[in-house]
Amino acid sequence: MSTHLSYLFPNYIWLFSYFQGVPLFFRRLYWDASEFLETTEQMAAYLEAALEDGDARVIAAALGDIAKAKGMAQVALESGLGRESLYKALSLSGNPELATVLKVVRALGLSLHATPSS
Repeated sequence: MSTHLSYLFPNYIWLFSYFQGVPLFFRRLYWDASEFLETTEQMAAYLEAALEDGDARVIAAALGDIAKAKGMAQVALESGLGRESLYKALSLSGNPELATVLKVVRALGLSLHATPSS
């Protein structure tokens, strides 16, 4: 049940109380990664972790979190893209084009590198 709720509400942490395997009640705590990304090094490490995960939705959402931390309006201005379209493309349900990803990464002051997999 918690997996289903986490998919519907990705920015919430769900806490459950169980009695004999049946959830009695739950509580949600809002969590936004962009509030904790303060330095460029933290942002790069966060994006690196998303890239290691390999899921395109996770990578897009991580870019969205980093863009929110830097200021979505500023990222939109520097990338030449619309702020509203960035919010949509860089969400967990978004599916940005590679050109959009590259523009956003460049606007964030980050870069992508390829290395051989082990």
